[in-house]
Amino acid sequence: MKKQSILIQYLKITMRCFANLLSVRAGLYVKQNQVSKQ
Repeated sequence: MKKQSILIQYLKITMRCFANLLSVRAGLYVKQNQVSKQ
């Protein structure tokens, strides 16, 4: 039971980090597109 909850917490942290990475990547991509359009 305890092992499962630890695994779930680990998954949540991993997903949060992954989401942050994706949002940063998307932000950089949008910035590059805006610069190249000008």
